[in-house]
Amino acid sequence: MFRTGLWAAALAALLPLQAAAFDEDVDYGSSGWSYDGPQPGPDGVLAIGGCRLEPGADCAGADLRHADLAGRDLSGADFRGARLSRADLSDADLRFANFDGADLTGAVLHRAFLQKSTARQARMVAADFAHARAAAADWSGADLRAASLEMVRADKISLAGADLSGADLMETKLYDANLADAVMDAGTRITFAIFQDTYMEGCRGCPFHW
Repeated sequence: MFRTGLWAAALAALLPLQAAAFDEDVDYGSSGWSYDGPQPGPDGVLAIGGCRLEPGADCAGADLRHADLAGRDLSGADFRGARLSRADLSDADLRFANFDGADLTGAVLHRAFLQKSTARQARMVAADFAHARAAAADWSGADLRAASLEMVRADKISLAGADLSGADLMETKLYDANLADAVMDAGTRITFAIFQDTYMEGCRGCPFHW
């Protein structure tokens, strides 16, 4: 009992010192709290990495790694060469957006609207597009290794020259798609995928007799 009392007394003496040390590293400001994250501009539009998050935004080359962009209307935005690794773009409106040469490694795009988007030569390794819509998109030459396109509706999409090694295409709808010179391997999952009228000239590993 005596030792327990000594331990409790020592702990009680240390706690104020630890709290004071913590307080020295944090600027609470006059309001008692500070926040250094993204802030809306005078017009209320949020900007991250110099990119105003609005339709038609000029975000070329922007650093948006780990950014929370879920549900935002970014239709027609220019993301050429942008860094979007592990960003959350779930439910975002990305129709007509340009991701040419962008890095979307590990990004999450669940249920995103990507119709007529472009992502030529983009890096999309392990990105998750489950249940997205990407009709008439041009993702030629994209690196989609280990990406998930499960149940994506991608009529007339161009994946010419894309690397789909290890990608998940389960129940993906690829009506009239272009897979010319694309790459699939034994790890590409195509269970219940639809390749009706898909062009596969020069594709390695494509299911020509599916």
